Amino acid sequence: MDWLKHGKNALDLGRAFSAHKKLKKSPPPKVSVIVPFYNAMPHFADCLSSLCHQTLDSYEIILVDDRSDDGSSAFSQIYSEFSDKIKILYQYHAGVSAARNKGLQAARGEFVAFVDADDYVEPDFLEELYMSARSQGADLLTSGFFKDDKVSGQSQAISPFFEPGSFISKTDISAAAARMHQTQVFNYFWRNLYSNDLIKKNKIRFDEDMSVGEDTLFCMECMLKAKRVAASDLIGYHYRIHPGSTMRQEHIDTLFPSLQKQFRAKLQLAQIHLADYLDEYNDDLARHGLEVLLPLIIKNIYKGPEEERTEELKTVLESDFLSFCFDHYDLENSPVKSTDLILLRLVKKKRFQLTDLLCRRVIFKKEKGKEE
Repeated sequence: MDWLKHGKNALDLGRAFSAHKKLKKSPPPKVSVIVPFYNAMPHFADCLSSLCHQTLDSYEIILVDDRSDDGSSAFSQIYSEFSDKIKILYQYHAGVSAARNKGLQAARGEFVAFVDADDYVEPDFLEELYMSARSQGADLLTSGFFKDDKVSGQSQAISPFFEPGSFISKTDISAAAARMHQTQVFNYFWRNLYSNDLIKKNKIRFDEDMSVGEDTLFCMECMLKAKRVAASDLIGYHYRIHPGSTMRQEHIDTLFPSLQKQFRAKLQLAQIHLADYLDEYNDDLARHGLEVLLPLIIKNIYKGPEEERTEELKTVLESDFLSFCFDHYDLENSPVKSTDLILLRLVKKKRFQLTDLLCRRVIFKKEKGKEE
């Protein structure tokens, strides 16, 4: 009966080859939507349903499964049986950046969109973005979105940062980029539509060694290298904030290494593309680093394993990230008050033992009391 087995294998191979030839001959879709997922249930159903019911006449959905074990894999396969737009790729616990890069490698669309597996979009999301990008000749189009907070039960409509309706000048982009942590111009990268040519010609990819902030860095590089950026008044993406969201996790092992690497990469891009705004950019980066990121980093350390705190805290206090921030930050006129200001002064002087004492006996002791 071996001939039956070989015959079946040959038939399967022939079908695969025929499908590949058909794919090569078919015109590329207008938009490729990349959706990485890992254990995405129960929100995955809303995501896939919203993508399969788009009004755009030509698009593909590239799902990248990071080897889910909660039913997400089976669910995506069932959906793919009913939609020829869905293509499923697989990887083994390589992370969201690797998944998005895998999707980019497979993307055939004129434009690329990204959707997170726990979010969803309005039915006209792809069509409106595509038509707006084409009509304005943009290789990057930015739009608004809904911030749906499932914890508080509130939903907020966020308009695009730039004025919709006309292309955005390099000067306006640079001015916004110089204050990127205040303007948040590069945050929420999935609200944008990206030209596939822009990504491929500039070899832009997600950093696979970065588990936090890799999307902001990707957006920053795309927008600074784009030839023509435009804005749409569309508010069609629903960003869901829920207890399982990354930045709501109790402890993230790779938080500081990711933020340190992101800091270096952003600084390098600024030195190349924001030379006329570098002083302003450095001030903005330092302010964000000390007033926003440092408390987050230290909190993350004290939420983690107690036996690892000493080395982690020393690594942070001796980092080039903090040295840069203090070099470009006016500590004497800082808006930070009370205990947080004492913490900044101790960190600047690299007083490790006193910093640790303040955190253990005062700052996080208070937080523990509030939780109880």
